[in-house]
Amino acid sequence: MKYLPFIAGAIFTFTGTASYGADVPPNDGKPLSEVISALESQGYTPVDVEYDDGRWEVQAYRENALHEIDVDPRSGDIITSKKP
Repeated sequence: MKYLPFIAGAIFTFTGTASYGADVPPNDGKPLSEVISALESQGYTPVDVEYDDGRWEVQAYRENALHEIDVDPRSGDIITSKKP
């Protein structure tokens, strides 16, 4: 019974680091709010955003069509834009 706090702490430590290695935006990247504002200024209406594979992956509407957009996190430039 006296080992229960240690075991519970070990479980928390291991499960708490489950996201280790997950994609996170770089510290020197543009804030997401700036990326979204830039897309909106180009006529896009973002509906879903996630960070994966070193870039922002955005689903957004423009002129009633859905676009899948990859955005460079540091520059905020659109890398690719395609209609699914």
